[in-house]
Amino acid sequence: MRLLKRILAITAFSAAGITFVLFSFPLYRFFHILWMLTNIGPSFHGLSASEAQMTSSVHEVLEYAVSSLLRPTGSARETSIKPQINSTIAEIEALQNIFTCYFNHIPTRAQGHTRPSYGRCNTSVPVTSNVNQGSITNRFSQELAITGAVGMQFVLSQSLLPLSDASAWQYNSPVIDPLTDVRVRDNYWLRHARSADVILLNRGPLPAPASTYASHSGNWSYAKDLPTYLEAIRPNSWEDQPFIYDNKHMQTRLLVNAALHVTLTSFLPSLVQTLNALHHDVNLRHKLVIWHDSHFMHQSHSDKKPRLRRHHFLGDYLLFRGHLQIAEDPWKFYHNAQVYMQNYAIRRLLPHFGIQYLPL
Repeated sequence: MRLLKRILAITAFSAAGITFVLFSFPLYRFFHILWMLTNIGPSFHGLSASEAQMTSSVHEVLEYAVSSLLRPTGSARETSIKPQINSTIAEIEALQNIFTCYFNHIPTRAQGHTRPSYGRCNTSVPVTSNVNQGSITNRFSQELAITGAVGMQFVLSQSLLPLSDASAWQYNSPVIDPLTDVRVRDNYWLRHARSADVILLNRGPLPAPASTYASHSGNWSYAKDLPTYLEAIRPNSWEDQPFIYDNKHMQTRLLVNAALHVTLTSFLPSLVQTLNALHHDVNLRHKLVIWHDSHFMHQSHSDKKPRLRRHHFLGDYLLFRGHLQIAEDPWKFYHNAQVYMQNYAIRRLLPHFGIQYLPL
């Protein structure tokens, strides 16, 4: 298999308003994509009627949102954005010089070459404002050709905002996301994507609104004023099967609905905007683009229960034990609810844009 000269990884994970960037990625996973891409469906085994009903309702809302966002315009790969809800697409600031090194040189085992001195941080040739980045890039490319190695470059882009102009104010002005009141960050990433052979993308869940951190247990009163999606999606079908929850499920349902709201009104519309931009960019539409899923935040290390399979999460964990997780950490619960919903919807969106899905 042909070795890749460059790999651009654009990753952003958000948890409780803190963003961190993935600094390494096992390359062998690229060669197991076909093996790893499986279509695992949800399982409702062991759930009560109300829990299974909520899970089914969440799935139905997401299916409706995806079908509403996708409208063919001449070919199976072309889509247009048609939001069903007034959405707020996060506007973010550029973060200049966040990295002290531009490339990560990954030599192949077969070649047996040692790592070049300028490949990563803390090297003999530091990358600073006084060093010509172009000269380092040329040296890096020459080393790749000699060793047959792979180069990975990382760009932090919290919203994957696909503007064509690097000087746009969205990349150069501090911005607070009006949906969360949390400051968000972005860099102009399309230029780097155009020079890559493989583009690896991810966008993590949105942080909880800043107001929720007003107390130790969280102030989630804002969620009571959000539209109620779970009952509203199929009023005729659920007439004879009303939602019945005891007290322990009320906050679970409230946070599930809040996670669904931010997924429908912010995450999915802005994601489709990014995917459309990739598809219509003549320099990007034929590149190999891979989207890797976001990660669940599991319980503490003291939790001795076995890790649950991802397709059991919403039913067996989010709903069945959701009230227990909320009591321990409602922000973790809110994050995990978004991860489940986003991964569920993304698996249905990506085929329309010719993008591979990589579950990790």
